Amino acid sequence: MEFLADENFKFRLSKLLRGKGHDVKLSPKGLDDFKVAGLAKEEERVLLSFDKDFSDTDKFPPSKYSGIVVFRIDPPIFSKLSAALLNLLDKMPPESFSGKLIVVL
Repeated sequence: MEFLADENFKFRLSKLLRGKGHDVKLSPKGLDDFKVAGLAKEEERVLLSFDKDFSDTDKFPPSKYSGIVVFRIDPPIFSKLSAALLNLLDKMPPESFSGKLIVVL
């Protein structure tokens, strides 16, 4: 799968995804949310973020994107995050991300 990791997405998680054969692009630092979302849309990548603003469906209608995944795991420790991410990828085929907002709790 092709992902765009927002600047606040844990680098170790991006590295984990790459190790599993996924294409992960890191969002340039300092872009506002709309530019990040636009880049994900333009490149047809699933957006990965910890920023709850991306769960605002009025600002970021999921139907316009290849998928938006927002992580809301607290505390955000790597073992919990990586287990949740891998579980998500195991349970959802790549084509099922398109047009959806997925909030990982």
